[in-house]
Amino acid sequence: MISCISSERRSLEYEFLYNLRDQTMLFLRMCPENNGYAGEILARLEEMVDILGRRLEKEED
Repeated sequence: MISCISSERRSLEYEFLYNLRDQTMLFLRMCPENNGYAGEILARLEEMVDILGRRLEKEED
């Protein structure tokens, strides 16, 4: 039961970070002059999405 909740939580967290990453990418397209700091945030979000995605894939296997 605990692993199911943990997996469900990771799935929701992954979805949230994925959507946040997409919103940041849209912001960068609309406001390219803010590229520096937003670019750093985007890089960190992409890293977090990749890490969570790999964890979810391992749990599904």
